[in-house]
Amino acid sequence: MDFHPPPNERLASLVSVLGVADTRELVEIFLDSTPALLRDLASTDSTVAERAAHSLKSSGRQMGLSDLSERMARLEERLRTPGATLSPPELKSISDDLAEAAKPLQAYLKR
Repeated sequence: MDFHPPPNERLASLVSVLGVADTRELVEIFLDSTPALLRDLASTDSTVAERAAHSLKSSGRQMGLSDLSERMARLEERLRTPGATLSPPELKSISDDLAEAAKPLQAYLKR
């Protein structure tokens, strides 16, 4: 069965180490977990939001989404301040950026 090629060098590297099936599974896990992580980013509990930023930072890096990973690293640092939260415009911007970043990953999963 033919698959779309990996959309970036990081995923191509994962394919060379893990194989196509396992890499595709990791992409699916990332895409499936994103909505819950976005909800957690919106939490008024800075610890919950910080954990979500950390998860998105790490998994974004694994998916080859360096801009997202860097943004989440800055956000994670900010959320270490007790009581820190994200504004609705910040959350919308992050959600929009994630939706855009997900497009090539979703295309990669199509057969």
